Amino acid sequence: MFKPVLIILVLFPVCLLVDYFNGTRWLAGYTQFIREWWNLLLVLLLCKTIFPKAKNYKYDIMEDMRVNQYLAEIQRYFNTPYVPPIMLLYLKNPPGSIRPTDYAYINDTFYRLVVNSFRDRVYVLQDFDSIEPWSRPTYFDVIGIKNITKCLLYLLVPFIWIFFVHFILEQSMLKDWPLLTLPFTLATFQRGLFMIEAFIKFNPLRLDRELKENDCMIQVTWRDAFPDREVGITFVRAYYLEMERRQRCELTIQGLTIPDHFPEWKNPHFAPFPYPSKTIPSWGSEYEPYYEKKSMELNTQLSTKNSNVVSFPKIN
Repeated sequence: MFKPVLIILVLFPVCLLVDYFNGTRWLAGYTQFIREWWNLLLVLLLCKTIFPKAKNYKYDIMEDMRVNQYLAEIQRYFNTPYVPPIMLLYLKNPPGSIRPTDYAYINDTFYRLVVNSFRDRVYVLQDFDSIEPWSRPTYFDVIGIKNITKCLLYLLVPFIWIFFVHFILEQSMLKDWPLLTLPFTLATFQRGLFMIEAFIKFNPLRLDRELKENDCMIQVTWRDAFPDREVGITFVRAYYLEMERRQRCELTIQGLTIPDHFPEWKNPHFAPFPYPSKTIPSWGSEYEPYYEKKSMELNTQLSTKNSNVVSFPKIN
């Protein structure tokens, strides 16, 4: 906003100099133009300032939705012996920033959240009481009542304001002082649309499709996710490749030479190594017999429960 205002102000002495040397009346005409159209010019300047910030809000909402969806999905598998599919997805394909800038990509912390949640669980010998995940929370639970309320307000308030100006104050939104409120009215409505876009992007059906496309709709036990197994090796490779990509991006921004070999990256926003230790826990060899025994017990209990269900005939 500073540059357009500066240009408008600089044109005053420019017109004055032109009038002085050429005997014209540019300054008077320019002054008259500003007096007649200052409100429209101000609206355009406000739009130029407000709308880019509203777009940043779109990325903030999408990042919040991604975190909410991730946390809700991994919670479903808390009492099972399996790595949550959404965790598999992000460990095999490290996520970057939703905000489309190199700086945001380098310093995005969502991958760190994923890796930390994996580290907190992978070497823990935890009992499980089910081989099936809990039911997926409703879509509205993932979105959250707070976000739903904000979205409705962003969509309704502009219409309420326009109704108030037009029918109560009996003025036009395109004239006088109501015109100055137009950028804020449109930006508020735009925020509501951005929230709807975020809700659509992170809906459960889209997640299931993405999991299937990346072969993540499979049952992987925590033991199979250790670094001595194929899945664990994939996680480690993906981790180092993501580290290299971000370092390469950082060096490119700084205009530095990209080396053939990259050292350990010390960026505090990046994820730690996916495993608390490169040494396999002592109970690693005991897990699979325990898993098989426990799974058989749970399957037997489930079969017994289903066989005890009595079917009643329908009453016509």
